[in-house]
Amino acid sequence: MYNNTLIDNFIKTNNIERVFSKQNIKGYFTPFPHIVVDNILDEKYYNILKNNFPKEELFDIDSKCMGGRYRIGNEHKTFWDFLDKTPSWALFYKSLNNINFLKLLLDPYKEFINTNSLLNYDSIKYNKENAWKDYKKINHKSDKILEDPNHLSLSFDISIAGDGYKREIHHDMPQRFFNFLIYFQDADDVGGEGGELCLYNNDLSLYNTFKPKDNKAIFFLSTPQSWHSVNEMSNTKKWRKFMYGGYSASWQSYKKVGIWKDQNIIPPQFSE
Repeated sequence: MYNNTLIDNFIKTNNIERVFSKQNIKGYFTPFPHIVVDNILDEKYYNILKNNFPKEELFDIDSKCMGGRYRIGNEHKTFWDFLDKTPSWALFYKSLNNINFLKLLLDPYKEFINTNSLLNYDSIKYNKENAWKDYKKINHKSDKILEDPNHLSLSFDISIAGDGYKREIHHDMPQRFFNFLIYFQDADDVGGEGGELCLYNNDLSLYNTFKPKDNKAIFFLSTPQSWHSVNEMSNTKKWRKFMYGGYSASWQSYKKVGIWKDQNIIPPQFSE
């Protein structure tokens, strides 16, 4: 499904040869469009990121969410201070906060996107400064780009999670378009039970589960039928380390109708 020449060209033109590996990319349509990548990052670079993962003291342990998750998001000062001091993570964020990377991932699904969403793949634009403006409290709420339904931007956070963390079966907010997780620790290293990402069929029967694994990434289109959850974590001995990203349209554009034309959209059941 993925063209290695396209991936090579992306890496070359963005001068980040040491960031991404092009191995083991698998794309699926069932139960909704998603991509699974083992060893998404070059091994040496991944180890640098892992060794420079934010220390526990950078997380606000008094401000947990989802039962047991603590995050440093790109809307917060702590995030930008961390990037200023950590060049490896700054490069990583730059490589993801990039329309070329987004369209590389979306390319196999462009016909599906053009047919079923209010966006047009060839007209997608990208606002890489949106989160930075929010952090700086620069008033951009009246920007015309926020009224353009084809403008997307990246929400990004670095997270740790422990006992009590879970997510119920849900799909994400209506302006969210494409989501992803990258794990920075094996489930076996964390210990205990739970923490698996679960994907569901349209009738909410379980389709598949993904156990957290070092350097594993999972991307998916955020349709109204992209049902997913996280099993509750318990009896852990270490923090589970991961990062979350979501490419979104502006709330101004889609606060009433969402991105997808049909709220009961069911992706085609392509053979895999």
